[in-house]
Amino acid sequence: RDGAVGITITQNVLGGLANSFTDPAATRTKGSNIVFDGGADHVVIERNLIGFASDSGILKYGKNAGVLTNLRIAKNELRSNGKAPAVNTQGAAIELNHTALPVQDQAVIIARNLITDSAAQGLQLTYGHGVTIDDNTIHSNGVNGATALDERQNIHLPGAQAVTIQHNIIMASAASDGVKLVSGVGVSPTAAQQVRITQNQFGSNRGQAINL
Repeated sequence: RDGAVGITITQNVLGGLANSFTDPAATRTKGSNIVFDGGADHVVIERNLIGFASDSGILKYGKNAGVLTNLRIAKNELRSNGKAPAVNTQGAAIELNHTALPVQDQAVIIARNLITDSAAQGLQLTYGHGVTIDDNTIHSNGVNGATALDERQNIHLPGAQAVTIQHNIIMASAASDGVKLVSGVGVSPTAAQQVRITQNQFGSNRGQAINL
């Protein structure tokens, strides 16, 4: 629901079998494993196995003006999400969407995760403002050949602002770029700006390592 406060999600297996972290096929999560229907504040998602969803691993819908603040996504494995995405979704591992650039710094930290084998992006932040992406391994995302090429990066930042990408391994995007910065969407789109990319390792991405 919109406006959730003080939520911790930790040490769960989401989307896998009870006895192994593998694709349960017919019994997989039909939508996304974790969904923010609107804004939320002081949320921790830590030490989970999150995989094999039909849609996204972690999804924040962009259909309302709610903003995510003080969100920490850390020490999770996000694997093979987007197995059968719906018509209006792509199947990213982490997809956090806003309708416009939030005025306030969101204080979002995405750190020390393994993000791999997603149908679409490993990580998409639409109008993210004040986000640190630190010490993650993000590789081999964008594996669904039916997904549009511009939705298959390891990291995709439409209209994002004040974002730091540091100390990550960003490798082997299946069809597109390691990191791509583009203008946002909507009636008055704004460009991605004030993005700092430093001390990362790039290699074997099918497009550019960094596409501006």
